[in-house]
Amino acid sequence: MARSKPDGYTFLVVWPDPLISVVATTKTAYQPDQDFRFMTKIAANGFVLLASPSIKPNSLQELIAEARAASAPLAYASFGPGSLPQLVMQTVSRQTGAKFLDVAYKGSGPAINDVISGQLPPCFAAPMQAGPLVADGRLKALAVTGPQRSKLLPQVPTFKEAGVDSFLTGNGTWIALVAPAGMPPGVEAKMSQVVRNAIADNDIMRYLEGLGFDPLGNSPAEATTEFAEEYAQVTRQIREMGISSR
Repeated sequence: MARSKPDGYTFLVVWPDPLISVVATTKTAYQPDQDFRFMTKIAANGFVLLASPSIKPNSLQELIAEARAASAPLAYASFGPGSLPQLVMQTVSRQTGAKFLDVAYKGSGPAINDVISGQLPPCFAAPMQAGPLVADGRLKALAVTGPQRSKLLPQVPTFKEAGVDSFLTGNGTWIALVAPAGMPPGVEAKMSQVVRNAIADNDIMRYLEGLGFDPLGNSPAEATTEFAEEYAQVTRQIREMGISSR
């Protein structure tokens, strides 16, 4: 993508990890602030902290209490170094003194299966994945990242409501449309406006909300500013936590 011609025919739909945590923990052939141009943030959602019904804790504070009382760190599933689950659980550990052990998975599917089977106590998943599993009792939801509760799981408190407040727990995650840097301003403006108009369409908004997303559709300048702030905050905290690629 970074090497594509900036002619308005190649775009990338992306989420934060490839542009932030991967860059902060490994050597990459691209730099997000130099090689890409944000068209818009399409939508955002939180990640749900899920637990096996076989464990006693029914809330984030009860999970913290169990982890603090345990003789060994409590294992949880992440998606690798610098991924949102690891950053969130490290934040919980730093604020509360509870000890957690990161177990990296290649995706939420395998992690969810291991939590359902009782092999691992908690994991994270998107609200769309978590909703049906919580509804039928195969998992229980303890808290959700982001600034507000998920429309798909309105009974689940945010991390802030559950007593853990930070940039990382309150920021959630997002999907965005980016282009190679150097695209002509006229092409950039046209593409950005077309996509933002589509996101504002009632049918598209209902579709995104049905998937558990909050539709956004901000301007290139707004998306770029927000990304720069998040990149600075998250990379700094990754360094402070001593997280690096395995």
